[in-house]
Amino acid sequence: MRRFGLFFLISVLLYSCTESVSLEDRLAVQVETEVAQKKGPLTIIPVVYKKQYSLQKLTLKSEAQVEVINKLSLQFEEELPLGYEIHYSVNNGEVLKSETSDLEIGLLQGNNVVLAFLSLANGLRIPSQNAVYLKNHFVGEELEGNVIEKGIHLFHHVSNQADSSGFYLDFYGKNVPEGSNYFARVIADGNQFNVPLNKAFKLNGLTNEYHNIRVQLVDGNGKVVDGPFNDTGVISVEVK
Repeated sequence: MRRFGLFFLISVLLYSCTESVSLEDRLAVQVETEVAQKKGPLTIIPVVYKKQYSLQKLTLKSEAQVEVINKLSLQFEEELPLGYEIHYSVNNGEVLKSETSDLEIGLLQGNNVVLAFLSLANGLRIPSQNAVYLKNHFVGEELEGNVIEKGIHLFHHVSNQADSSGFYLDFYGKNVPEGSNYFARVIADGNQFNVPLNKAFKLNGLTNEYHNIRVQLVDGNGKVVDGPFNDTGVISVEVK
């Protein structure tokens, strides 16, 4: 009985220590203000991840595609701790979020490049290659083959949460050559920022209204790299 009591006490203490970590601490990051870029009223600041996060992978448990209703069901093994979400998009479109590990995703006729990220509730993606799901799902007859297996592609992660204190954005490259001089061109309300692909950024200076964001994959000669996902076109983001 005394052994059981001691074990119970240790368990309670460990549980209490784990639960004492605040949500703010779980979402904490640092920014590199000394290398920020300022254009007009806007500032883009590189983000430094403050610590190793407790969850850094997504493990696919099951996937089921029902063409009759054009739906894809994805289930991941991991339970999401407080402060974690899964962000996902189809064909590099609007980024949606789920607070559970079960996703129901609507598909379109033809190719559907489905991308899911493990992310924090503040809109920042967990920077781990093991925390990404990327697959091309077809509805109807396959005409073009798997579009993500060849060619160079850049997927954006423009946070769906934006307020006047700023929001996070970053990028996920597929087949981008190592050591290449490719970069991301971020155009925000006409202000152009050239930023590296291997970092996340915080965009500050946004007023409470709609703002136009555009992300392009650019080579060392300043030309947009050919590919279906390398120019997002204008994305309208509402800041509240």
